[in-house]
Amino acid sequence: QIGLRAGPMTHQRRALIVGGTGQDGSLLARHLLDKGWSVTSTGRHLDQELPDAWHRLGIAGRVDARRLDPANAQDVASCISESSLDAVFCLAAQSSVGRSFEQPRETLLSNQLPVLNVLEAVRLHQSPPKVLVAGSGEVFGETTAGAPATESTPFRVRSPYAAAKAATCIIARTYRDIYGLHVSIAHLFGHESWLRGPDFVFGRLLAAITDIRSGKADVITLGSLAVVRDWGWAPDYVDAMHRMVELDQPAELVLATGKSVSLESAVRSLFDAAGLDFDRHVRVDPARARALDIAQIHADPSTARRLIGWEGSTPFPALASRLLEGALL
Repeated sequence: QIGLRAGPMTHQRRALIVGGTGQDGSLLARHLLDKGWSVTSTGRHLDQELPDAWHRLGIAGRVDARRLDPANAQDVASCISESSLDAVFCLAAQSSVGRSFEQPRETLLSNQLPVLNVLEAVRLHQSPPKVLVAGSGEVFGETTAGAPATESTPFRVRSPYAAAKAATCIIARTYRDIYGLHVSIAHLFGHESWLRGPDFVFGRLLAAITDIRSGKADVITLGSLAVVRDWGWAPDYVDAMHRMVELDQPAELVLATGKSVSLESAVRSLFDAAGLDFDRHVRVDPARARALDIAQIHADPSTARRLIGWEGSTPFPALASRLLEGALL
């Protein structure tokens, strides 16, 4: 029977986060450290400096940082084979949907090669650790409130990013089903924090709000505000990833709040929480909209609620206050 692991632990759990310098990797490292795990986190440039996010989260001196190119199979194999690990979290990827239209080849390779290299190294490991592969709700394409995405919804990709994530899911399923590895897939719908960068709309929005408040800017220009998405609080989602590797059997789960809103509604709530006038400071330029965009995304996370006792606790408008609290610290 599938269930969360219980009982006393006889050793300190060890995790490897491949691609641990972005929002999710940084938050996951903090979460695991707070749970008593030992964490090694990798990045392409970790030999030069530690990510700002690690300093902001207070984990810069607690994480074992390792420089690693996840597209290099030999480097990945060496990193995994020389370690005694309980879990490997594969998060390395080009994760901006918008940028994927401009850089499709980079997006495809940066998503697929790390997963393939990690799984092959785990397959050859004497004691294969559990693996969590970060997927995306984008793979399901257009969904409606009446028929939200579930774990059984067919893939309908609408971007190079979604195509890359769909391919990584197929690779992960292959290694799970053929080689019997404990490989779980987290279909992550929108999840935001104050750590988002400028490639993401809420990263741009939080930076713009800071600039508007300080007098450095007066307006932010966005594309279509009509798109509907499911956005949640990113720390909740790394908690779900941890819960998934604690399962006795691997799982493939939709992780979302189950409550979708329009981008306009989300941005209005963000500016309201910041005490700023949406109509004064936000402009819309249709030329900025993607040529092929998904109008609506809806998700049903009920399986995650049943299997791992998880739910995305902070959809909009409550999410706006949390984003601002972190950004304005």
